[in-house]
Amino acid sequence: MGEMLALLATLFYSGSTLVIRKAVRAAPIMDGLFWTNLVNTALFGLATLTYSLAKGLPDLNSYGIAMFLLSAIGTSFFGRISNYRATQLIGPSRASQLMSTQTLFTVLIAAVLLHERPSRLQYLGILAIFFGVFGLVQENKTATAKNAQEKPGPEQKSGQNPNRVPINYGSLGILWGLASGLFYAIGIVARKAGLGSIPSVLFGAFLSSLAALILYIGQHLAREGQPALRRILSYPFAKIKYYLADGAFTTVAWYFLFTALTVTSASTAQAIVGTIPLFVLLYSRLILRNEEQTNSLMVASALLVTSGVVILLVR
Repeated sequence: MGEMLALLATLFYSGSTLVIRKAVRAAPIMDGLFWTNLVNTALFGLATLTYSLAKGLPDLNSYGIAMFLLSAIGTSFFGRISNYRATQLIGPSRASQLMSTQTLFTVLIAAVLLHERPSRLQYLGILAIFFGVFGLVQENKTATAKNAQEKPGPEQKSGQNPNRVPINYGSLGILWGLASGLFYAIGIVARKAGLGSIPSVLFGAFLSSLAALILYIGQHLAREGQPALRRILSYPFAKIKYYLADGAFTTVAWYFLFTALTVTSASTAQAIVGTIPLFVLLYSRLILRNEEQTNSLMVASALLVTSGVVILLVR
C-alpha cells in the first residue's frame, strides 16, 4: 500500500513538471506563481484547519517557525522560480534531472554544516549524479549547437517552437536547473530542522506555502505597487489554469507521499519518488512528443542521476 501511494506521489510530481511547460507559455512566471502558491496555501490551510479542530495545534516555538520560513524561501520561492525558469529554457526532462540534484546538495550541506561524512555508498551516488549532470550538459550543448545550424522556421522566429533548446539559452537553463536543486536542498535542510522543533509536517507545509505567497505578493508590490495585484487578479482562467493545476498536482503529490511515509519505510518511499526524472521522460515521450525531443544521451543521463539519487536516499 505504501509503495503504491509513493508511486502515485511520483506520478503527480512528474505531471506537475509537464504542466509547468504549458504554464510558462500562458502567463509570466512571477504572475503565475502567485496563483500556484495560492492553491497550495488554500489546500494546506484547509487540511491544517481540519486537523487542528480535531487534534489541536502543535506546540509552536520561534525556532521552528523560523526554520519553516527559511524552508519557504528555499523551496516555494527561489527553488520554484528557478525550476520554472529552467523548464522554460531547456524543457521539463532536462529541468527535472537538474532539480533532482537537490538530494546531492542536501548531502553536501549536511556534510559541511552538520559534519555528517558521506558513506562509501553515498560517494558512489554522488559520482553517478555528477556524471549524469555532465552528460546532460554535453547533450544540451549538442542540442543548442544543432539548433544554431538549422535554418529557423516561422515558429522559431516567433519564439513559439517548443522543439528547440533556444540558442544561447541552453547554458542559462542548466544554471537555473542547478540553482533549483541548491535552493530546494536549503529548504529541505531547513524544513528538517523545523520539524525537529515543531513535529507537524502539515503545519510546516501550510506555513511555508503561506510565507511564499506573501513573498510573491511583496515582490510585486515592491516593483509595481497595487496595479500589479490588480493585473494578476484580473487574469482570465485560460491564462492561469496550468499554474492552478501545478498547485493542485504538487499538493496532491505531497499528501500521497506523506501518507505513504506513515505505512512504509522512508527510504522505500523516497527512493520511489527519486525516479521522477524517468517518469518525466516517459510523460514527455507520450504527451509532449511534438514539444520536446529526447535522445539516448538524455535517457542515459536520467538513469545516472536517478540511480545516484536512489543510492543517496536509501544509503
